[in-house]
Amino acid sequence: MSHTLITRVTQEDTPAPRLDVFLTEKLALFPRSQLKQRLQNALVNGLPAKLSRRLKAGDEITLIYTDPPPSTLQAEPMALDIV
Repeated sequence: MSHTLITRVTQEDTPAPRLDVFLTEKLALFPRSQLKQRLQNALVNGLPAKLSRRLKAGDEITLIYTDPPPSTLQAEPMALDIV
């Protein structure tokens, strides 16, 4: 499922970082390692933007991203010796 998020870079965010740093540190949507996997589209001021783009105060960021894939891990019963 896709989600859309629109946010704006404020004066408190300056000096504004790169787009990838802003998304992971300021918005904390998902870890930086998942950014390229989950991000479908990133627009800054309505134009496509690379994750390395430097931001400035007043920039409007529009993100389209997906949910994380479901985990395929299953819990298994296991005997543990506690010392």
